[in-house]
Amino acid sequence: MNRSRKYVNLIHVEDLASSCLAALTHADSGEVYNISDGHPRTWMDICQMVEQRWAIRSSDSHEANATGKRVLNKRMCELLKLGGTGLRYGDLFEALELIQRYSLNEATPSP
Repeated sequence: MNRSRKYVNLIHVEDLASSCLAALTHADSGEVYNISDGHPRTWMDICQMVEQRWAIRSSDSHEANATGKRVLNKRMCELLKLGGTGLRYGDLFEALELIQRYSLNEATPSP
């Protein structure tokens, strides 16, 4: 991964599985759904956050103005609601914050 302004749309594997089950159960035949966590981020944003939290340097991008795409997951979220569920892992940055919090707690020596 490198620092670019290209957008990436992520989804946790458990949310992907729930989305597939919801589509199999509730979707009309032939329907197409965009699946993502609903928070498109640029690789630059992700790299900067990781660098700030863990002091890990990523490489710079040499892509010429590649912007990627931002996926709207509204229809998929509506389908999940029909199944009585929703996204469990809705934001990469929140997940990384939890990883840092618990990693630091485990790594901190006991008094």
